[in-house]
Amino acid sequence: MSYCLSFQKDDTFKIVQFTDLHWMDGRTEDQRTRELMENVLDAEQPDLVVFTGDVVYAGPVSPGDVECEDPAQAFRDAVP
Repeated sequence: MSYCLSFQKDDTFKIVQFTDLHWMDGRTEDQRTRELMENVLDAEQPDLVVFTGDVVYAGPVSPGDVECEDPAQAFRDAVP
């Protein structure tokens, strides 16, 4: 798969960066994060989106929480 990055006609290139999402398992906080990302993407219409930092949290948060069994799937679920 190959993509070409290019400037807009007005010589701009907009980047949106999402960092430290700490996506877990689709819980309420995760859904609010996803909704916020969708709103940002709709409003900004970026040329490039970059995910950095701790995108998926794979360990237990507190007693009784389950660990993320498939971090790759959790990332796919997190990305709008």
